[in-house]
Amino acid sequence: MKTSFIVKAELFRSKGLLITVGLILALAFSLSAATMMTERMIKESCVRAAESFDLIIGAKNSPTALLFGTVYLRDESLPMVPAEIITELKKSAGIEWFAPMTVGDRAGEAPIVGTTESLTTFGGTVPLHSGRMFAHSHEAVAGAASGYRVGDRFFSTHGRLQGSRYDHRETGEISVVGMLEPTGTPWDKAVLVPIEYSYEVHGVPLSGERLRELRDDDLKKLPGFSAVIVKPKSVSDAYKLHGKFNKTTFQDNRKNFVSTTGIFTGEVLVSLFAVLNSAGKALTLVNLLTLVLGLIVVLASGWIISALRADSFTQLRLLGAPPSYIRRVIFSLVLITVAVSLTFGCVLAFAEAEICAYYLSRETGIVMHPNLTFELLQLVFGTFALACLCAYLQSKLIARKPLA
Repeated sequence: MKTSFIVKAELFRSKGLLITVGLILALAFSLSAATMMTERMIKESCVRAAESFDLIIGAKNSPTALLFGTVYLRDESLPMVPAEIITELKKSAGIEWFAPMTVGDRAGEAPIVGTTESLTTFGGTVPLHSGRMFAHSHEAVAGAASGYRVGDRFFSTHGRLQGSRYDHRETGEISVVGMLEPTGTPWDKAVLVPIEYSYEVHGVPLSGERLRELRDDDLKKLPGFSAVIVKPKSVSDAYKLHGKFNKTTFQDNRKNFVSTTGIFTGEVLVSLFAVLNSAGKALTLVNLLTLVLGLIVVLASGWIISALRADSFTQLRLLGAPPSYIRRVIFSLVLITVAVSLTFGCVLAFAEAEICAYYLSRETGIVMHPNLTFELLQLVFGTFALACLCAYLQSKLIARKPLA
């Protein structure tokens, strides 16, 4: 008698038991795989969102706060960089372009970033999706996911909490004149306005002049910027500028001396990921233990089936079936259950990771999607290989049981 006939019959007879233990393994595997995919997805998405920002200069503060407040446009309390830094940047060699930026105001739920044309188009490398560049202080270029379109008009507000917002109605409405290309970053939700508008709504008008047209003496009268984004010409220039602005002090409009700091986004992310990896290892260990327990439950099903079908297996042995026949039956049943469970577990893992990606994208503004990775394949084949080994040893032990 062929082994396949017995295996098919037993799959049908024990389908309730096999489906139950298979679901347990599938759920355990999906948790481990989804955690792995989500962790990798977050890291890759954060790096992708920051890769256009080579060097960020801010006032001496937490590098993490500076990164979150500029690249990811989170609500961070950033001390102001004196506007006098513009003079020093103009004199510095090795700069392809630079752009100051201010944050703090909002257009509805969208953050408003006061900046210049250089940052809006990243030095002319990113064209507008539609419309045109802002030409004066009451015009704006909106991100693809900001909720605004060309022709929309709005009042800016200061503050986020209901009841603590302040509308800047006295300075007039802002008109959206252009749209940015989708980037999959938090900047898709931003509204970019000329930095002159940020000064105007806070009572520091530039009398119709653009920031780049101001003389050095006039710059000293401005309150400063949240940060300055710098695009170096080369890697060596980046390190020179980083070292220079890490030990530079400027005087602000209140005659206070402010030290600056320069950060590479990659360095800050590496330090953040190092901290997250510690927590991630603990979570991974818990998930792997859950997966091992799921495997144990599936393997236990082999013992349960051998106990339930002991009379049938004894009859087969009495009819001349060798022990290897019983071993192949048990081995096949366990492996089929594991294979189907891992397949379903992969589907579940991708579904769970997609759900995490959806909510994380809504919260951060960074578009995320899980991908099939080498680590996931290692987990699948490693789990299957371990199941094969355990199932073989288990089936051998069951087949060697003496006839009752």
